[in-house]
Amino acid sequence: MKRKDWLELLRLVGNINRSLDLQDVLRAILEEIREVTASEAGSVFLLDEEKGELQFYTVSGGAESTLQAYRIPLEKGVVGYVARTGEAVILNDPHQDPRFLRDLEKQTGYTTRNLMAIPLIHKGRRIGVAEVLNHREGPYTAEDLEVFRALGEMAAVAIQNARLYADLERLFRESLRALVAAIDARDPYTAGHSERVAQYALWMGEELSLSREEQHQLELAALFHDIGKISIPDAVLLKAGRLSEEEYHLIQSHPERGVEILRHIRQFEPILPAVRHHHERWDGQGYPDGLAGEEIPLFARIIAYVDTYDALTTDRPYRRGFSPERALQILQENAGTQLDPGLLPVFRRVFPRMAGEDDA
Repeated sequence: MKRKDWLELLRLVGNINRSLDLQDVLRAILEEIREVTASEAGSVFLLDEEKGELQFYTVSGGAESTLQAYRIPLEKGVVGYVARTGEAVILNDPHQDPRFLRDLEKQTGYTTRNLMAIPLIHKGRRIGVAEVLNHREGPYTAEDLEVFRALGEMAAVAIQNARLYADLERLFRESLRALVAAIDARDPYTAGHSERVAQYALWMGEELSLSREEQHQLELAALFHDIGKISIPDAVLLKAGRLSEEEYHLIQSHPERGVEILRHIRQFEPILPAVRHHHERWDGQGYPDGLAGEEIPLFARIIAYVDTYDALTTDRPYRRGFSPERALQILQENAGTQLDPGLLPVFRRVFPRMAGEDDA
């Protein structure tokens, strides 16, 4: 391989490894292999060992919407052959090769002039197949295959890293949810509250077109907005009667207590402002810092809406929960005083999902 090709591969590796999200990694891989192999389209198939199939994951420059759920048995097609044998394949006249899946071409309406496929191998284990289609400048060559193989080795590492990260992230999130559920369970009237608030906040984040990372942070902030209540004594937290002034101030300290609990975990640093300020008010009469208007972090303003909505619609010892429609009316009345009026249209758009009307 020429020196310029190695330098190009180093650049490509940097692009592929910018993210640990599997979808982002696969998308980057496909964009780069199309570029470096001068191909019209590319696809990645990941091995599902339990079912003995290759699952189509993504495509670039081809029939993405058609193929999203496509699966190929290992005994079929060029990619099945590559996955079974571990051999790379160049077909510059694929229609003359019995391994070529003509049914797939009919289904997608995409004509394949030539193709190149390589196994994706990580630490001696086959994890999938990468394929490129239709060289823009003629037939695929042995030099194309050499570059493709080198990129495939690096892509396999990136895919496994993303999978490992996804597994760790899943374990992390499940552990967090178990912890939050245990906290909510201290009070039978708030069981499931944090999960609901997190889901409602996420819907509002989606409506606001927040980035994937921002949505993730918003969801975590909403999930942990009441974590500080873990340090509030049951005698105060679960008291059915009127709170004393001292007890009320103790309850009001839970946002600061939450920050104190979470600040020791590096991953929670971006969500600390939302946890601290979710009880601030638009008019500046909230706590703990009396912030007003857009001084209040956006995530805190979002959580204020959904936290209030869930509190209103949940039964309490001293009252039955309001109907969703009545809760919406109360929120509308408080937009501009307690709540950010600019977020009211967003809340109204996701309200049917919160109220369960979308399931009707």
